[in-house]
Amino acid sequence: IASKIIKILNLSYAVNMEFGIDKNGNPKIFDLNPRIGASFAVHQKLGLNLPQLALDILFNKKIKIDKFKKINSKFYRYFSNVWNKK
Repeated sequence: IASKIIKILNLSYAVNMEFGIDKNGNPKIFDLNPRIGASFAVHQKLGLNLPQLALDILFNKKIKIDKFKKINSKFYRYFSNVWNKK
């Protein structure tokens, strides 16, 4: 779905899209921004430098991604703020 949206709107470089599922189980886009998304921290932790990749694409450099780093942790992202009580 994201690829179709990118093609239809002629988007390029850093595009952040967020999807949800409606009550019928169909995916729906609810946010689209011309920027690197907040989940960038996950990609960075795995060794993927999105700003550098965007620049490489801009300057027509060859892109090669061999593998991601393995990490022994989990990442959780919520639709609302999570507060820990002291």
